[in-house]
Amino acid sequence: MKLTLIDPVLTGITGTTALDTDDIGGIAVPPELVSLGVKRWISKADLRFIKKNRQAVLRVMRRTGIAFGSVYIIPDENLAQCKEELDVIMSQLNSERDELAQDIDRKVDEWASLHPDWENKIRAAALTGVQIRERIKMTVREYPIEIELATDGAGTDVSKGASPMLDGLDGQLAMDVRALVKDGWTSGRSKTNRRSLRVLERIRNKLNTLNWIAPGMSGAAVAAIDDFLNQLPKTGPIEGGDFVRLESLMNWLSDPTKLLSGERSEDDDQVIGFDDEEIESGDDPDCKDENPAPPPRGWAW
Repeated sequence: MKLTLIDPVLTGITGTTALDTDDIGGIAVPPELVSLGVKRWISKADLRFIKKNRQAVLRVMRRTGIAFGSVYIIPDENLAQCKEELDVIMSQLNSERDELAQDIDRKVDEWASLHPDWENKIRAAALTGVQIRERIKMTVREYPIEIELATDGAGTDVSKGASPMLDGLDGQLAMDVRALVKDGWTSGRSKTNRRSLRVLERIRNKLNTLNWIAPGMSGAAVAAIDDFLNQLPKTGPIEGGDFVRLESLMNWLSDPTKLLSGERSEDDDQVIGFDDEEIESGDDPDCKDENPAPPPRGWAW
């Protein structure tokens, strides 16, 4: 089996610089300007595109591959799509970066006008357009590898000859499934629209593509997803018993320990709880099906 290690690196700027000891002598310190030993020379809003594009890269890598340390393992059949989507993000980042670089003087002027007591210090700390183009950039490195697959007694492909590299990837795959649930599902409601099914399509695709990492887990999860979709009405909002079953399925998929076991129980209908805010939910809270998603075809995401 051919695989590629992809290392996407997106570097950016924070819009801050170190706070000098004489910066605060006798001058009132606005909290949005100075914090934790640094001073800000541009509004945070003008740099949000960096975080937005980083999150877009993370979503692409999670959909098409699996994390392996600081890089991602991408199966050969997903490589072209992964590279194409990364190229789109890189082009968007470069466009937004160049727009900022071209307009940097005005952006700094606007920020300085909000903090006149710090105007000289803000201007002295600001980067030039050339520096912004040098520091905000994205690179993608590729490292082709191959692993040998053998067939177990049940006829399932399993990894062979690369076990040291693949150790622990079953747990990472389960964590990636959890992240996909978090990225596309919002709990605590009584019904949802059919766009919510897209997260199931993405999970199914990922588990099918990377089935050789954890055949038991992947097979059980794909079977559970197919069972739910086969029993679901083809149109209309998802509510009542169907919604309860969907929430139960999402709960199970979001729990790496239960997912790795490949078994479901009646306890899997608890409310999902996510503690961190790494990825914003992409599910639309509007439950009206004015523009329902078409039925999945070939499970392409």
